[in-house]
Amino acid sequence: MVSPFAIRLTSHTSDSAGKVAGNLYTFSTLESLFGTFGTAFGTIPYLGVVQTLLIWSGVLNVISAFGLRRAMRVNVGSVSIVMLVAFATGDVKVSTGVHSPYGKVLWS
Repeated sequence: MVSPFAIRLTSHTSDSAGKVAGNLYTFSTLESLFGTFGTAFGTIPYLGVVQTLLIWSGVLNVISAFGLRRAMRVNVGSVSIVMLVAFATGDVKVSTGVHSPYGKVLWS
């Protein structure tokens, strides 16, 4: 849904639409590969699932802040950086265990 709209916004003439679409899908594929293998082999084994989700959501917030107007960019960017640093350093505690009032959990 987003890709055709992004191609329409980016291509100024109909002659450049094919090149813009190719570049967009190339970067999209590379990002998907990096995201999949980077999280599966990089951050999840070393940080865990919860910290990985929190860190990458902070990174996406920082990246998306560049698309906002300049006045809002500073506010969203600064909040996202503070969140990213807090989660990366472990200052924010998140419960990662499965608890049951009936005793030991065998499968979750």
